[in-house]
Amino acid sequence: MEQKSRISKHLDLVSQGWERRFSAEDPRLTEMSEYYRSLGFETLVVDGVIGDDAACRSCFDAPGFEEGYKTLYTRGASTKGSSGEDDIF
Repeated sequence: MEQKSRISKHLDLVSQGWERRFSAEDPRLTEMSEYYRSLGFETLVVDGVIGDDAACRSCFDAPGFEEGYKTLYTRGASTKGSSGEDDIF
């Protein structure tokens, strides 16, 4: 996926309320997706390494390297049953 397309897709997701978390391969990607869901977040896994950051992409741009990677996005944590107050004290 070319840079302009990656950025465009990322910005579209952000405008829909999604927050980029990270890019990874399985099994870490699946573990973290399940973890975020357990915390009440919606999760979305997008093929490839996308985003608008200016970080180095030389590894991901190497032929065949990016194929197994996906990007995890989350949106809004559930607030069911939460009064907004901390029950610790």
